[in-house]
Amino acid sequence: MRPYAALLTTYFIWGIFPLFVTGVLHSTPIELLFYRVFFALFFLLAYLGLTRKIFPLMRTASMKKILTALFTGVFMNVSWATFLASIMFSQNIQVSLGSLIIPVFSIFLSRFFLGESLIVLQYTALIVIIAALFAYGFFNEVLPRLAIIMTIAESFYGFFQKKYPQEPLFKTFIEFSLVLFVLIFLMLFFHEKVGIRFSHQPSEWASFILIGFVSTFSLLLYNIFVERVPFQVSSILQFFIPILQVLCGYFLYGERISTASFFCYAVVFCATIVFTVSGFRKKNVELIRISK
Repeated sequence: MRPYAALLTTYFIWGIFPLFVTGVLHSTPIELLFYRVFFALFFLLAYLGLTRKIFPLMRTASMKKILTALFTGVFMNVSWATFLASIMFSQNIQVSLGSLIIPVFSIFLSRFFLGESLIVLQYTALIVIIAALFAYGFFNEVLPRLAIIMTIAESFYGFFQKKYPQEPLFKTFIEFSLVLFVLIFLMLFFHEKVGIRFSHQPSEWASFILIGFVSTFSLLLYNIFVERVPFQVSSILQFFIPILQVLCGYFLYGERISTASFFCYAVVFCATIVFTVSGFRKKNVELIRISK
Protein backbone atom coordinates (compact mmCIF):
# COMPACT_ATOMS: atom_id res chain seq x y z
CA MET A 1 0.00 0.00 0.00
CA ARG A 2 2.96 2.35 0.48
CA PRO A 3 3.43 3.18 -3.25
CA TYR A 4 -0.28 3.94 -3.63
CA ALA A 5 -0.31 6.17 -0.53
CA ALA A 6 2.84 7.97 -1.69
CA LEU A 7 1.45 8.65 -5.15
CA LEU A 8 -1.89 9.79 -3.75
CA THR A 9 -0.01 12.11 -1.36
CA THR A 10 1.92 13.55 -4.32
CA TYR A 11 -1.22 14.26 -6.32
CA PHE A 12 -2.90 15.70 -3.23
CA ILE A 13 -0.01 18.14 -2.69
CA TRP A 14 -0.08 19.21 -6.36
CA GLY A 15 -3.84 19.66 -6.18
CA ILE A 16 -3.80 21.88 -3.07
CA PHE A 17 -0.62 23.73 -4.08
CA PRO A 18 -2.56 27.03 -4.35
CA LEU A 19 -3.10 26.74 -0.58
CA PHE A 20 0.65 27.11 0.06
CA VAL A 21 0.79 30.29 -2.03
CA THR A 22 -1.86 32.23 -0.11
CA GLY A 23 0.78 33.84 2.12
CA VAL A 24 2.74 35.40 -0.78
CA LEU A 25 0.02 36.42 -3.24
CA HIS A 26 1.51 39.91 -3.54
CA SER A 27 4.62 38.43 -5.20
CA THR A 28 5.08 38.29 -8.95
CA PRO A 29 5.02 34.87 -10.69
CA ILE A 30 8.74 35.23 -11.48
CA GLU A 31 9.59 35.97 -7.84
CA LEU A 32 7.50 33.03 -6.66
CA LEU A 33 9.17 30.74 -9.22
CA PHE A 34 12.61 31.96 -8.11
CA TYR A 35 12.07 31.19 -4.43
CA ARG A 36 10.30 27.92 -5.17
CA VAL A 37 13.24 26.68 -7.22
CA PHE A 38 15.87 28.11 -4.85
CA PHE A 39 14.50 26.38 -1.75
CA ALA A 40 13.48 23.24 -3.65
CA LEU A 41 17.05 22.90 -4.90
CA PHE A 42 18.32 23.49 -1.35
CA PHE A 43 16.17 20.66 0.04
CA LEU A 44 17.09 18.40 -2.89
CA LEU A 45 20.81 18.94 -2.25
CA ALA A 46 20.21 18.29 1.46
CA TYR A 47 18.49 15.00 0.61
CA LEU A 48 21.28 13.96 -1.76
CA GLY A 49 23.88 14.85 0.85
CA LEU A 50 22.17 13.02 3.72
CA THR A 51 21.63 9.89 1.60
CA ARG A 52 25.16 10.13 0.14
CA LYS A 53 23.82 10.02 -3.40
CA ILE A 54 25.26 13.25 -4.71
CA PHE A 55 28.70 11.95 -5.71
CA PRO A 56 27.45 8.71 -7.35
CA LEU A 57 24.93 10.87 -9.18
CA MET A 58 27.62 13.21 -10.50
CA ARG A 59 29.80 10.28 -11.61
CA THR A 60 27.03 9.07 -13.92
CA ALA A 61 26.72 12.49 -15.56
CA SER A 62 27.66 12.99 -19.20
CA MET A 63 27.30 15.89 -21.59
CA LYS A 64 24.50 14.10 -23.45
CA LYS A 65 22.54 13.53 -20.22
CA ILE A 66 23.05 17.12 -19.11
CA LEU A 67 21.94 18.58 -22.46
CA THR A 68 18.90 16.28 -22.57
CA ALA A 69 17.89 17.27 -19.03
CA LEU A 70 18.37 20.95 -19.89
CA PHE A 71 16.19 20.57 -22.99
CA THR A 72 13.35 18.81 -21.19
CA GLY A 73 13.74 21.21 -18.27
CA VAL A 74 12.66 24.10 -20.50
CA PHE A 75 9.21 22.51 -20.90
CA MET A 76 8.94 21.66 -17.20
CA ASN A 77 9.76 25.20 -16.12
CA VAL A 78 7.38 26.77 -18.66
CA SER A 79 4.67 24.53 -17.23
CA TRP A 80 5.47 25.51 -13.64
CA ALA A 81 5.72 29.22 -14.47
CA THR A 82 2.30 29.05 -16.14
CA PHE A 83 0.84 27.17 -13.20
CA LEU A 84 2.18 29.69 -10.68
CA ALA A 85 0.94 32.58 -12.83
CA SER A 86 -2.54 31.03 -12.84
CA ILE A 87 -2.51 30.98 -9.04
CA MET A 88 -1.32 34.59 -8.76
CA PHE A 89 -3.96 35.77 -11.25
CA SER A 90 -6.73 33.69 -9.61
CA GLN A 91 -7.18 31.41 -12.61
CA ASN A 92 -7.05 28.09 -10.76
CA ILE A 93 -10.27 26.78 -12.30
CA GLN A 94 -9.09 27.60 -15.82
CA VAL A 95 -5.68 25.97 -15.38
CA SER A 96 -7.29 22.89 -13.84
CA LEU A 97 -8.51 22.19 -17.38
CA GLY A 98 -4.85 21.87 -18.32
CA SER A 99 -4.18 19.42 -15.48
CA LEU A 100 -7.16 17.42 -16.67
CA ILE A 101 -6.17 17.03 -20.32
CA ILE A 102 -2.37 16.73 -19.96
CA PRO A 103 -2.47 12.88 -20.00
CA VAL A 104 -4.72 12.95 -23.08
CA PHE A 105 -2.42 15.27 -25.03
CA SER A 106 0.63 13.24 -23.93
CA ILE A 107 -0.88 10.05 -25.34
CA PHE A 108 -1.81 11.97 -28.50
CA LEU A 109 1.85 12.98 -28.92
CA SER A 110 2.91 9.36 -28.42
CA ARG A 111 0.54 8.37 -31.22
CA PHE A 112 2.31 10.56 -33.77
CA PHE A 113 5.93 10.45 -32.60
CA LEU A 114 6.24 7.02 -30.96
CA GLY A 115 3.80 5.09 -33.14
CA GLU A 116 1.44 4.14 -30.32
CA SER A 117 -2.05 3.35 -31.60
CA LEU A 118 -5.38 4.87 -30.54
CA ILE A 119 -8.83 3.39 -30.92
CA VAL A 120 -11.84 5.15 -32.45
CA LEU A 121 -13.35 5.93 -29.05
CA GLN A 122 -10.18 7.73 -28.00
CA TYR A 123 -10.15 9.82 -31.18
CA THR A 124 -13.81 10.68 -30.54
CA ALA A 125 -13.06 11.72 -26.95
CA LEU A 126 -10.16 13.85 -28.16
CA ILE A 127 -12.39 15.67 -30.68
CA VAL A 128 -14.99 16.28 -27.95
CA ILE A 129 -12.31 17.73 -25.65
CA ILE A 130 -11.05 20.13 -28.35
CA ALA A 131 -14.62 21.19 -29.17
CA ALA A 132 -15.35 21.80 -25.46
CA LEU A 133 -12.24 23.97 -25.12
CA PHE A 134 -13.31 26.11 -28.07
CA ALA A 135 -16.82 26.31 -26.59
CA TYR A 136 -15.25 27.44 -23.31
CA GLY A 137 -13.41 30.16 -25.23
CA PHE A 138 -16.59 31.19 -27.04
CA PHE A 139 -18.65 31.56 -23.86
CA ASN A 140 -15.86 33.41 -22.05
CA GLU A 141 -14.79 35.41 -25.14
CA VAL A 142 -11.23 34.17 -24.70
CA LEU A 143 -9.56 30.78 -25.02
CA PRO A 144 -8.19 29.23 -21.80
CA ARG A 145 -4.66 30.24 -22.75
CA LEU A 146 -3.01 29.36 -19.44
CA ALA A 147 -4.53 25.87 -19.56
CA ILE A 148 -3.43 25.37 -23.18
CA ILE A 149 0.14 26.60 -22.55
CA MET A 150 0.52 24.39 -19.48
CA THR A 151 -0.94 21.38 -21.31
CA ILE A 152 1.43 21.73 -24.28
CA ALA A 153 4.52 22.32 -22.12
CA GLU A 154 3.77 19.52 -19.63
CA SER A 155 2.83 17.07 -22.39
CA PHE A 156 6.04 17.66 -24.35
CA TYR A 157 7.95 17.32 -21.08
CA GLY A 158 6.33 13.94 -20.44
CA PHE A 159 6.87 12.89 -24.06
CA PHE A 160 10.61 13.64 -24.00
CA GLN A 161 10.89 11.97 -20.60
CA LYS A 162 9.45 8.83 -22.16
CA LYS A 163 11.63 9.01 -25.25
CA TYR A 164 14.84 9.91 -23.41
CA PRO A 165 14.50 8.36 -19.91
CA GLN A 166 17.00 9.46 -17.26
CA GLU A 167 17.72 8.92 -13.60
CA PRO A 168 14.98 10.95 -11.84
CA LEU A 169 17.18 12.63 -9.22
CA PHE A 170 19.79 13.70 -11.78
CA LYS A 171 17.10 15.03 -14.12
CA THR A 172 15.36 16.98 -11.35
CA PHE A 173 18.65 18.48 -10.15
CA ILE A 174 19.57 19.71 -13.64
CA GLU A 175 16.06 21.10 -14.25
CA PHE A 176 16.07 23.05 -10.99
CA SER A 177 19.59 24.33 -11.66
CA LEU A 178 18.61 25.49 -15.15
CA VAL A 179 15.72 27.68 -14.09
CA LEU A 180 17.65 29.04 -11.09
CA PHE A 181 20.53 30.06 -13.38
CA VAL A 182 18.13 31.78 -15.80
CA LEU A 183 16.33 33.62 -13.00
CA ILE A 184 19.61 34.76 -11.42
CA PHE A 185 20.72 36.07 -14.83
CA LEU A 186 17.45 37.98 -15.24
CA MET A 187 17.71 39.28 -11.69
CA LEU A 188 21.24 40.63 -12.22
CA PHE A 189 20.64 42.33 -15.56
CA PHE A 190 16.91 43.12 -15.48
CA HIS A 191 16.35 43.58 -11.76
CA GLU A 192 13.62 46.22 -12.00
CA LYS A 193 11.63 44.36 -14.67
CA VAL A 194 11.89 40.95 -13.01
CA GLY A 195 10.80 42.25 -9.61
CA ILE A 196 12.57 39.77 -7.31
CA ARG A 197 12.81 41.23 -3.80
CA PHE A 198 14.90 40.10 -0.84
CA SER A 199 13.06 42.00 1.87
CA HIS A 200 10.15 39.96 3.24
CA GLN A 201 8.28 39.40 6.47
CA PRO A 202 9.14 36.24 8.49
CA SER A 203 5.75 34.74 7.57
CA GLU A 204 6.51 35.29 3.88
CA TRP A 205 9.91 33.62 4.17
CA ALA A 206 8.19 30.72 5.91
CA SER A 207 5.78 30.44 2.97
CA PHE A 208 8.62 30.46 0.42
CA ILE A 209 10.51 27.78 2.37
CA LEU A 210 7.36 25.66 2.70
CA ILE A 211 6.71 25.95 -1.06
CA GLY A 212 10.26 24.76 -1.78
CA PHE A 213 9.98 21.89 0.68
CA VAL A 214 6.65 20.54 -0.60
CA SER A 215 7.94 20.86 -4.19
CA THR A 216 10.99 18.69 -3.47
CA PHE A 217 9.08 16.30 -1.20
CA SER A 218 6.34 15.67 -3.78
CA LEU A 219 8.81 15.24 -6.64
CA LEU A 220 10.87 12.75 -4.64
CA LEU A 221 7.74 10.78 -3.73
CA TYR A 222 6.62 10.76 -7.36
CA ASN A 223 10.00 9.74 -8.79
CA ILE A 224 10.51 6.97 -6.24
CA PHE A 225 7.05 5.39 -6.27
CA VAL A 226 5.37 6.14 -9.62
CA GLU A 227 6.94 3.12 -11.36
CA ARG A 228 5.70 0.81 -8.58
CA VAL A 229 2.05 1.67 -9.26
CA PRO A 230 0.21 0.30 -12.33
CA PHE A 231 -0.27 2.92 -15.03
CA GLN A 232 -4.06 2.51 -14.89
CA VAL A 233 -4.15 3.28 -11.17
CA SER A 234 -1.83 6.29 -11.41
CA SER A 235 -3.93 7.70 -14.27
CA ILE A 236 -7.12 7.44 -12.23
CA LEU A 237 -5.51 8.95 -9.11
CA GLN A 238 -4.33 11.86 -11.25
CA PHE A 239 -7.94 13.08 -11.53
CA PHE A 240 -7.65 14.27 -7.93
CA ILE A 241 -5.40 17.14 -9.08
CA PRO A 242 -7.90 19.16 -11.19
CA ILE A 243 -10.72 18.45 -8.72
CA LEU A 244 -8.67 19.87 -5.84
CA GLN A 245 -7.55 22.82 -7.97
CA VAL A 246 -11.17 23.71 -8.71
CA LEU A 247 -12.03 23.50 -5.00
CA CYS A 248 -9.06 25.73 -4.11
CA GLY A 249 -10.03 28.23 -6.78
CA TYR A 250 -13.64 28.36 -5.61
CA PHE A 251 -13.21 28.39 -1.83
CA LEU A 252 -9.76 30.00 -1.35
CA TYR A 253 -9.58 32.48 -4.21
CA GLY A 254 -13.27 33.27 -4.66
CA GLU A 255 -13.27 32.28 -8.33
CA ARG A 256 -16.64 31.74 -9.94
CA ILE A 257 -17.61 29.73 -12.99
CA SER A 258 -20.60 30.36 -15.24
CA THR A 259 -23.12 27.64 -16.07
CA ALA A 260 -21.85 27.44 -19.66
CA SER A 261 -18.22 27.16 -18.52
CA PHE A 262 -19.16 24.52 -15.96
CA PHE A 263 -20.89 22.53 -18.71
CA CYS A 264 -17.74 22.73 -20.89
CA TYR A 265 -15.61 21.65 -17.93
CA ALA A 266 -17.92 18.70 -17.23
CA VAL A 267 -17.75 17.63 -20.88
CA VAL A 268 -13.94 17.73 -20.81
CA PHE A 269 -13.90 15.79 -17.53
CA CYS A 270 -16.20 13.05 -18.86
CA ALA A 271 -14.40 12.83 -22.21
CA THR A 272 -11.05 12.51 -20.41
CA ILE A 273 -12.39 9.63 -18.32
CA VAL A 274 -13.69 7.93 -21.49
CA PHE A 275 -10.31 8.45 -23.18
CA THR A 276 -8.43 7.00 -20.19
CA VAL A 277 -10.71 4.00 -19.56
CA SER A 278 -10.86 3.08 -23.26
CA GLY A 279 -7.06 3.13 -23.27
CA PHE A 280 -7.04 0.59 -20.43
CA ARG A 281 -9.42 -1.68 -22.35
CA LYS A 282 -7.25 -1.44 -25.46
CA LYS A 283 -4.16 -2.48 -23.49
CA ASN A 284 -6.01 -5.39 -21.88
CA VAL A 285 -7.16 -6.64 -25.29
CA GLU A 286 -3.59 -6.43 -26.59
CA LEU A 287 -2.32 -8.40 -23.59
CA ILE A 288 -4.95 -11.11 -24.16
CA ARG A 289 -3.93 -11.39 -27.82
CA ILE A 290 -0.26 -11.67 -26.87
CA SER A 291 -0.99 -14.37 -24.26
CA LYS A 292 -2.84 -16.40 -26.88
